[in-house]
Amino acid sequence: MVLPDASTVNVASLIRTPNAPKWTASASLVSEVPVQGTSGLQTRLSWTGRSRRYFMSDPVSQPFLDQLTGRPAGSFDLMLTLRDLPIGGLRLDLSAWAENLGKPQAVRGVDLAQLGVATLIYDQPRRFGVTFSLPR
Repeated sequence: MVLPDASTVNVASLIRTPNAPKWTASASLVSEVPVQGTSGLQTRLSWTGRSRRYFMSDPVSQPFLDQLTGRPAGSFDLMLTLRDLPIGGLRLDLSAWAENLGKPQAVRGVDLAQLGVATLIYDQPRRFGVTFSLPR
């Protein structure tokens, strides 16, 4: 960084990589029970998580950087699948799923410090759905 008197200061230790958490993790629990014949009910519960993320990389020119970071966040997803169902001469899989079952988390902040304005952008909203598929 160049100061007004033309001297330089090394700010490398202050700079953060934007939009990149230090860690991410995921875990899933999957179980299946037989239903009838070759059919089965499969349950999948998944969790994904990450450490906090910074939107801006330079805390020197962005004084509100710490208020505009995405906090550590985790999300649960659930899927129930009836596998190998005989329907109309075909064998189908029928899945009901839900994503982001936790509380929505701020994932990104925008600091327009010179204008005195800041905002947060949130994670994906909760979603639900049903899927039909042909097994391989």
